[in-house]
Amino acid sequence: MWNPRSPVRGILGAAALLASALAAPARADQPVGWGPTDRYSLGVMLGVPTGILFEKDVNSFAAVDFGIGALYSPGLRLHTDLLLTLAQTQPGASSSLRLQLGIGIMGGLLVRPCGGQDALGNCSGDDYTGARLPVVVEWWPGSPFCLGLEVAPAIGFNRTGAAALLDAFLFTRVVL
Repeated sequence: MWNPRSPVRGILGAAALLASALAAPARADQPVGWGPTDRYSLGVMLGVPTGILFEKDVNSFAAVDFGIGALYSPGLRLHTDLLLTLAQTQPGASSSLRLQLGIGIMGGLLVRPCGGQDALGNCSGDDYTGARLPVVVEWWPGSPFCLGLEVAPAIGFNRTGAAALLDAFLFTRVVL
């Protein structure tokens, strides 16, 4: 149940403000960064969570991703992140690497027998929301496919309190 005085409201508001400020288009006098802008890619993530991943490069230095997957078997997790490029190899090379740091929001629904408990002390039907700080490494081997690793420490909130969480998964995407 949504509580307007919960810390989640503040976290979501801060994430939205930061995302809108950082996703502004790059200035014309800035050097060209990571490849083309307005690039879309779709792929799969394998780990915690396991599911589908979609990413849009907003400008040369920022991207927004969205993931949906199974978590805490067989729970459901949604997340969205604003990712900023911290370092990259030379754009246009035959193979390239990119390091990104981001901020994001997540939410989920746990579906499991009430006999066991997860990090949030939940059982079947409990929902949660929170914030995450993903670190992403991508390798583009000179083709429309990429391989990568994402690790995202997070904090989740629900009716019973808060808990630290850790997302970690390998992914592959293809440019659409």
